[in-house]
Amino acid sequence: MQTRLNGYVHIVSAQSLQVIVPSRTGARPEFFTLPVQIAERLAEGDYIEFTASFSAEEQPDIVTEIHSVNGFVGDAIYQRPTARSRRSQWERTRPDMWLSLANSITGRAIDFAAPLPAGAAGVITGQHGTGLSYSAATIAEGALQNQPDIHVFWLLTSRRAEEHTALRRKFPQATIVVCPAVSPETPASVAQLVPRMMLSAACRYSETGRDALLLIDSLTDLWYLMLQEEQAGDQMEADHSGARHRIREFLQHAGCFHGNTPLGGGCGGSLTIIGTVWDKPVDEAVEQDRELHPALRLLEYAHSDINWRLALSSSLASNRVFPSIDLANSYAHDEEAILPADIYRTIGAARQSLLTNGPDAALLRLVDKLDEYSSLSDLCASLAGPSKPSSARKSWDQLWGDNTDTPDAE
Repeated sequence: MQTRLNGYVHIVSAQSLQVIVPSRTGARPEFFTLPVQIAERLAEGDYIEFTASFSAEEQPDIVTEIHSVNGFVGDAIYQRPTARSRRSQWERTRPDMWLSLANSITGRAIDFAAPLPAGAAGVITGQHGTGLSYSAATIAEGALQNQPDIHVFWLLTSRRAEEHTALRRKFPQATIVVCPAVSPETPASVAQLVPRMMLSAACRYSETGRDALLLIDSLTDLWYLMLQEEQAGDQMEADHSGARHRIREFLQHAGCFHGNTPLGGGCGGSLTIIGTVWDKPVDEAVEQDRELHPALRLLEYAHSDINWRLALSSSLASNRVFPSIDLANSYAHDEEAILPADIYRTIGAARQSLLTNGPDAALLRLVDKLDEYSSLSDLCASLAGPSKPSSARKSWDQLWGDNTDTPDAE
């Protein structure tokens, strides 16, 4: 019997290739043998449409024909850029595109708190019940509506089947994959293949000069899966595990790649990686006794690789105030490179004016202002107020009088 399927290429060795078809419900993925004869120029993570032949139970299922690779068909399959294990540092450029999320109150609040650059490696942090998954869904919805050329890859963990179905119905244009849970039938070494395939697939997509957004809900579960593979179950074992390097390498694949290598040949594109992270205050006594849950060390290990953060407040969420964004602890690097000049000039002062009465009061006032102003530029201008002269300007005016009496600069 033959059937037509979609899956991801996994290279076990030079002479052993497989196609992994993830389950839609988080069960163990299916594996198909990919003959070397029809696997020309295929790379790890290539997303292929193929015909498979199902054989007897004792024999592996085999791929008999490949119809498309990463959306390319016919001769375009062989003309696509060669896959790279890691994008060249020469290709990496400062982010130059803003992924605006202005499609809802939550999206506009995120734009104000932490504008998202294309190519960012970011996290959404907070405790359970603060809106981690909803914030990730808001980013996906805003990116798809405001940047129609971007493709969203979405890795889900620890979700119920009805939630998977609801997300697929709401985001039919996104690639949504469920990571299998570790079980006797699915050991950690098999389960971790699915996140690796999703990352490789997003990299292959960006190498074709297109923009990709990889959402991971949650990054904490992915980190814990890496620890399970090494059987590192406590704080001390996690501190000495290889997983703390692998989670950093995962995030380091993000970047804006609009530059060229010294000899030319830059592919363009960008890869933005955003993951949700369970975060709570650390008990110092527990940490000193080496009894801290290893999941709480994730931000400590990955901090140097994160350049975008949306922090969610448990105090706001407990009072049923949403979006529960903590303006004081949310940030984005390279705002001056992605925001229009009029917004960048005023957004810093606007945040400071909100935070004068504390982060919780700041969010409540921001929500009121979002109802009043439809554009981010008008909102920032309103909150920032009239521009004030710098201290250097004041000193000059005190010495020489007002501007009309200022001598010409030499």
